[in-house]
Amino acid sequence: MDRATIDKLFAQFESCRHIDSGVELWMAKDLQNLLGYLDPRDFFVVVEKAKLACQDSRGVVKHNFVPVRKLVRKNGKVQKVVADHKLTRLACYYVANNCGFRSDPITFAQVYFAIPIRRPDIIEEHLNSRDAAPDAAAGSPSRNGDAAEHTEEFSHGMDFRGFGSISSRFGGKKPGSARRR
Repeated sequence: MDRATIDKLFAQFESCRHIDSGVELWMAKDLQNLLGYLDPRDFFVVVEKAKLACQDSRGVVKHNFVPVRKLVRKNGKVQKVVADHKLTRLACYYVANNCGFRSDPITFAQVYFAIPIRRPDIIEEHLNSRDAAPDAAAGSPSRNGDAAEHTEEFSHGMDFRGFGSISSRFGGKKPGSARRR
Protein backbone atom coordinates (compact mmCIF):
# COMPACT_ATOMS: atom_id res chain seq x y z
CA MET A 1 0.00 0.00 0.00
CA ASP A 2 1.48 3.36 -0.96
CA ARG A 3 1.90 6.34 1.37
CA ALA A 4 -0.80 8.45 -0.31
CA THR A 5 -3.41 5.72 0.28
CA ILE A 6 -2.30 5.34 3.89
CA ASP A 7 -2.54 9.11 4.50
CA LYS A 8 -6.01 9.24 2.91
CA LEU A 9 -7.31 6.28 4.94
CA PHE A 10 -5.72 7.65 8.12
CA ALA A 11 -7.53 10.97 7.66
CA GLN A 12 -10.85 9.20 7.01
CA PHE A 13 -10.59 6.98 10.10
CA GLU A 14 -9.52 9.90 12.28
CA SER A 15 -12.40 12.07 11.05
CA CYS A 16 -14.94 9.40 12.11
CA ARG A 17 -13.45 9.04 15.60
CA HIS A 18 -15.47 10.47 18.50
CA ILE A 19 -14.44 10.98 22.11
CA ASP A 20 -17.14 10.22 24.68
CA SER A 21 -16.15 10.50 28.36
CA GLY A 22 -12.50 10.02 27.43
CA VAL A 23 -13.16 6.87 25.35
CA GLU A 24 -12.49 6.68 21.62
CA LEU A 25 -15.57 5.55 19.71
CA TRP A 26 -16.57 4.94 16.11
CA MET A 27 -20.13 4.60 14.89
CA ALA A 28 -20.85 1.29 13.14
CA LYS A 29 -22.54 3.04 10.18
CA ASP A 30 -19.43 5.17 9.63
CA LEU A 31 -17.16 2.13 9.90
CA GLN A 32 -19.38 0.27 7.43
CA ASN A 33 -18.77 2.97 4.82
CA LEU A 34 -15.05 3.18 5.58
CA LEU A 35 -14.59 -0.58 5.16
CA GLY A 36 -16.49 -0.65 1.87
CA TYR A 37 -19.64 -2.53 2.88
CA LEU A 38 -22.57 -1.36 0.78
CA ASP A 39 -25.32 -3.53 2.28
CA PRO A 40 -26.01 -2.91 5.99
CA ARG A 41 -27.16 -6.52 6.41
CA ASP A 42 -23.75 -7.82 5.34
CA PHE A 43 -22.06 -5.52 7.82
CA PHE A 44 -24.49 -6.58 10.57
CA VAL A 45 -23.23 -10.16 10.12
CA VAL A 46 -19.63 -8.95 10.55
CA VAL A 47 -20.56 -7.04 13.73
CA GLU A 48 -22.26 -10.14 15.16
CA LYS A 49 -19.13 -12.24 14.42
CA ALA A 50 -17.03 -9.55 16.09
CA LYS A 51 -19.27 -9.70 19.18
CA LEU A 52 -18.73 -13.46 19.37
CA ALA A 53 -14.97 -13.00 19.01
CA CYS A 54 -15.02 -10.42 21.81
CA GLN A 55 -17.05 -12.75 24.01
CA ASP A 56 -14.73 -15.69 23.26
CA SER A 57 -11.71 -13.65 24.33
CA ARG A 58 -13.47 -12.82 27.60
CA GLY A 59 -14.18 -9.23 26.57
CA VAL A 60 -17.29 -7.45 27.80
CA VAL A 61 -19.54 -7.13 24.77
CA LYS A 62 -21.96 -4.64 26.30
CA HIS A 63 -19.13 -2.17 27.02
CA ASN A 64 -17.46 -2.45 23.60
CA PHE A 65 -20.55 -2.70 21.36
CA VAL A 66 -23.04 -0.16 22.70
CA PRO A 67 -26.37 -0.13 20.85
CA VAL A 68 -27.79 3.33 20.12
CA ARG A 69 -30.70 4.74 18.17
CA LYS A 70 -30.31 7.79 15.97
CA LEU A 71 -32.98 10.03 14.51
CA VAL A 72 -32.59 10.62 10.79
CA ARG A 73 -33.86 14.05 9.76
CA LYS A 74 -34.66 15.48 6.36
CA ASN A 75 -35.65 19.12 5.95
CA GLY A 76 -35.92 19.48 9.73
CA LYS A 77 -38.44 16.64 10.09
CA VAL A 78 -37.75 13.27 11.69
CA GLN A 79 -37.92 10.60 8.98
CA LYS A 80 -37.13 7.47 10.97
CA VAL A 81 -35.20 5.99 13.87
CA VAL A 82 -32.10 4.03 12.84
CA ALA A 83 -30.30 1.45 15.01
CA ASP A 84 -26.53 1.83 15.26
CA HIS A 85 -23.66 0.85 17.56
CA LYS A 86 -20.95 2.84 19.28
CA LEU A 87 -17.80 0.75 18.88
CA THR A 88 -14.70 1.04 21.03
CA ARG A 89 -11.22 0.60 19.56
CA LEU A 90 -11.28 -3.06 20.64
CA ALA A 91 -14.67 -3.61 19.01
CA CYS A 92 -13.42 -2.02 15.78
CA TYR A 93 -10.38 -4.31 15.88
CA TYR A 94 -12.67 -7.35 16.09
CA VAL A 95 -14.86 -6.00 13.29
CA ALA A 96 -11.88 -5.38 11.00
CA ASN A 97 -10.56 -8.90 11.63
CA ASN A 98 -13.93 -10.52 10.91
CA CYS A 99 -14.52 -8.92 7.51
CA GLY A 100 -15.20 -11.49 4.82
CA PHE A 101 -13.02 -9.99 2.10
CA ARG A 102 -9.72 -8.15 1.90
CA SER A 103 -9.20 -4.67 0.54
CA ASP A 104 -6.91 -1.75 1.28
CA PRO A 105 -9.33 -0.16 3.80
CA ILE A 106 -9.79 -3.43 5.68
CA THR A 107 -6.06 -4.18 5.78
CA PHE A 108 -5.44 -0.63 6.95
CA ALA A 109 -8.16 -0.93 9.63
CA GLN A 110 -6.62 -4.12 11.00
CA VAL A 111 -3.35 -2.29 11.61
CA TYR A 112 -4.93 1.04 12.62
CA PHE A 113 -6.99 -0.51 15.43
CA ALA A 114 -4.21 -2.89 16.56
CA ILE A 115 -1.42 -0.33 16.98
CA PRO A 116 -1.97 2.06 19.89
CA ILE A 117 0.27 4.75 18.38
CA ARG A 118 -1.65 6.22 15.50
CA ARG A 119 0.77 7.91 13.15
CA PRO A 120 0.70 7.27 9.40
CA ASP A 121 4.45 6.58 9.23
CA ILE A 122 4.28 3.84 11.89
CA ILE A 123 1.25 2.26 10.20
CA GLU A 124 3.05 2.34 6.85
CA GLU A 125 6.14 0.72 8.38
CA HIS A 126 4.02 -2.05 9.91
CA LEU A 127 2.09 -2.64 6.68
CA ASN A 128 5.33 -2.84 4.70
CA SER A 129 6.89 -5.27 7.18
CA ARG A 130 3.79 -7.49 6.93
CA ASP A 131 4.02 -7.49 3.12
CA ALA A 132 7.78 -8.07 3.01
CA ALA A 133 8.03 -10.89 5.57
CA PRO A 134 4.76 -12.73 6.16
CA ASP A 135 6.56 -15.48 8.11
CA ALA A 136 7.96 -12.98 10.61
CA ALA A 137 4.54 -11.37 11.05
CA ALA A 138 2.99 -14.78 11.69
CA GLY A 139 5.58 -15.45 14.38
CA SER A 140 7.32 -18.42 12.83
CA PRO A 141 10.99 -18.82 13.69
CA SER A 142 13.62 -18.47 11.01
CA ARG A 143 15.17 -21.55 9.46
CA ASN A 144 18.69 -20.92 10.71
CA GLY A 145 17.64 -21.88 14.27
CA ASP A 146 19.48 -19.17 16.19
CA ALA A 147 18.33 -18.92 19.80
CA ALA A 148 18.25 -15.12 19.49
CA GLU A 149 15.64 -15.46 16.76
CA HIS A 150 13.27 -17.17 19.17
CA THR A 151 13.16 -14.23 21.59
CA GLU A 152 11.78 -11.67 19.14
CA GLU A 153 8.60 -9.91 20.20
CA PHE A 154 5.34 -10.05 18.30
CA SER A 155 3.09 -7.07 17.60
CA HIS A 156 1.40 -7.15 21.03
CA GLY A 157 4.56 -7.58 23.14
CA MET A 158 4.34 -11.38 23.36
CA ASP A 159 7.45 -13.46 22.66
CA PHE A 160 7.97 -17.22 22.30
CA ARG A 161 8.46 -17.61 26.06
CA GLY A 162 5.10 -15.94 26.62
CA PHE A 163 3.38 -18.35 24.26
CA GLY A 164 5.11 -21.22 26.05
CA SER A 165 3.77 -20.11 29.43
CA ILE A 166 0.25 -19.86 28.01
CA SER A 167 0.57 -23.29 26.46
CA SER A 168 1.86 -24.81 29.70
CA ARG A 169 -1.23 -23.60 31.57
CA PHE A 170 -3.32 -25.84 29.34
CA GLY A 171 -1.01 -28.83 29.55
CA GLY A 172 0.36 -28.23 26.05
CA LYS A 173 -3.13 -28.65 24.60
CA LYS A 174 -5.37 -26.18 22.85
CA PRO A 175 -6.91 -23.65 25.27
CA GLY A 176 -10.49 -24.91 24.77
CA SER A 177 -9.66 -28.56 25.41
CA ALA A 178 -8.49 -28.04 29.01
CA ARG A 179 -11.92 -26.81 30.10
CA ARG A 180 -13.83 -29.80 28.75
CA ARG A 181 -12.74 -32.34 31.36
